[in-house]
Amino acid sequence: MATDLPLAGDVLVAVSIIAVIACFGNFAFTYEKVGASVRHRLIAHLLSGILMYVIGVSLIFTHFLLAFLMGPFFVVDLALALLYVASVLYDFWDLFRMHGP
Repeated sequence: MATDLPLAGDVLVAVSIIAVIACFGNFAFTYEKVGASVRHRLIAHLLSGILMYVIGVSLIFTHFLLAFLMGPFFVVDLALALLYVASVLYDFWDLFRMHGP
């Protein structure tokens, strides 16, 4: 098992890069620039859903890799969960902001 630790660290870096790219795409995307047509809205929702899925999967992989490297650590698990909730809430806030008060 000791030989798996460097490999787990390398995989953690790769998963982190994927998560950062997905988070950047999620935060750079805004519903304000989406056209009014149904097709544009459908593509926007699909894009947003795919990014949320990739962020969630990346955070789950990060959880398991960190648990393997460090053992269970509640604060890290809580931070990962809060990060995902914040990403989802940001996406909904952006959608509702487009429609006004």
